[in-house]
Amino acid sequence: MKVEIENLNGHFKKLNIEIPADIISTRIDSHFKNIQREATLKGFRKGKAPMNLVRETYGPQETPRITRDLVNEYLNKAIVDNSFAPVASPEINLEKPVLEGAPFSFSATFENLPRVELKNHTGFKATKKDFVVEDSEVQETLKNIQQQMSKLEPAPGVALKKGMVAQMDYEGTENGVRVESTCAVDAFIEPGNGQLIEDFDNNVVGLNEGDSKEFDAKFPLTGDDGQDPHPLGGKTLHFKATVKKIFNKELPALDDEFAKRVGPFENLAALKTRVIEDIKSQKDQQQRREIQEQAIQWLIEKNPVQAPETLVNQQIQNLAIEAGMQLQNMGLPQDQIEERLKEWSEEMTTRANTQVKASLLLGAIAREEKIQVNDEDIRKELGRMATQMRKNPQEIVKDMQEKNMIAGFMRQIQELKALDWLIEKSLS
Repeated sequence: MKVEIENLNGHFKKLNIEIPADIISTRIDSHFKNIQREATLKGFRKGKAPMNLVRETYGPQETPRITRDLVNEYLNKAIVDNSFAPVASPEINLEKPVLEGAPFSFSATFENLPRVELKNHTGFKATKKDFVVEDSEVQETLKNIQQQMSKLEPAPGVALKKGMVAQMDYEGTENGVRVESTCAVDAFIEPGNGQLIEDFDNNVVGLNEGDSKEFDAKFPLTGDDGQDPHPLGGKTLHFKATVKKIFNKELPALDDEFAKRVGPFENLAALKTRVIEDIKSQKDQQQRREIQEQAIQWLIEKNPVQAPETLVNQQIQNLAIEAGMQLQNMGLPQDQIEERLKEWSEEMTTRANTQVKASLLLGAIAREEKIQVNDEDIRKELGRMATQMRKNPQEIVKDMQEKNMIAGFMRQIQELKALDWLIEKSLS
């Protein structure tokens, strides 16, 4: 076998492979002899048909099979011999069909996974803060629980104010087209609590039972967290709202009986203790996410690596599919979904580049530090996914097997362990 390697742009390679004529002849002869032994042709007993008739009968359907087997075998050999790692299936180009007595040539083009050389993967430093939960935070949480357990008392003849609740129908449209995520029937809305956007709240405050109002409302650029883009960010929609009933909220007293109604708490002090623990846990999780982001940025800065184009494009597609499904679940029509995805394309490209680089570098750390995935790691991750997806672990495993995602799942766990290793090293 002759292999000529062409280095193309970036990490792309082109292998020009030629298989000698004698190997081709031997392979074709062996292939048809195997068929001859099992062939049952009219006028001949099984295995007794002459070779020329076997080739004439089976040649058209078997030649592509012979070609495929030769390409797979010798391409894989060339890849292994040269220590290549294609990031996706190579693109095959056949110069001419397989012919007995003649050499067979083909080419394969693919993007090769770059070899990652770690320059610095142990110098990251992070400081973990010890959080103090302020009494105001505890009171705010208790207030939210109190709001959730409130009772609604009808308030006929009273105009809607912030802090009250209205049962209403509303419909949002853009250029006359209904936007499903901004429509509801018999919804219970409390103006001022962040349930809907501020422009909407301001327009319905002051309405009485039976009132209808049409108005325009502009959506903020970001969501509730103030960071992630709002799916309708910056858009102005036209609304029609009808108030059906108005209620006052009757809040329960914050006492021991209240705590017992919330859960298995003996008194209000026990509930406060649990609230403090939950707030600390949330802050710890938020801090860990921030440290993870810092670690990844540091790793990329200290260990420059070029993200393979193929992997970046695949990740952009994954991000677009995920974002598209979220927008679809919110009721946006397809044309608006496509418009949003175009607006987010630059951001998704940046995110995809970062994610691919992080994956390459974390994989390199796992190899360097001999970080392995064990059964306990798999059980933990499956348990986390099962809770998040509300499925049992067996269903998740079966789904991944059907979609050939097991290898990716194992790689993801290994990379997360490498990230944990990097962070623990920084805190020691």
